[in-house]
Amino acid sequence: MITNTDEHIDEPRINQVVFFKPWQSKNDRRKKPYPVIIKSGQFYSNGRLSNFWDWQRVTPTGRINPKVECGYGNFTKASGYEVIRKIVITK
Repeated sequence: MITNTDEHIDEPRINQVVFFKPWQSKNDRRKKPYPVIIKSGQFYSNGRLSNFWDWQRVTPTGRINPKVECGYGNFTKASGYEVIRKIVITK
């Protein structure tokens, strides 16, 4: 099972599974982190802060949603998985 370590990460690797926490206001705590696999993006670009990423959601069983989403990174490390040829295997 993929689990959230709550350990912040700025620069995830391509094909790394991490948890994305949607941005929210101080009064809105309903949005929960969910697992994603990083497709592309970068924290810095040409010496400037970018932090823009493309990802796909990953189900708790390891299935990858084909829809690609994008946005500014707010990631934490995930554990309990292994990526083999772009397939997520949960442990």
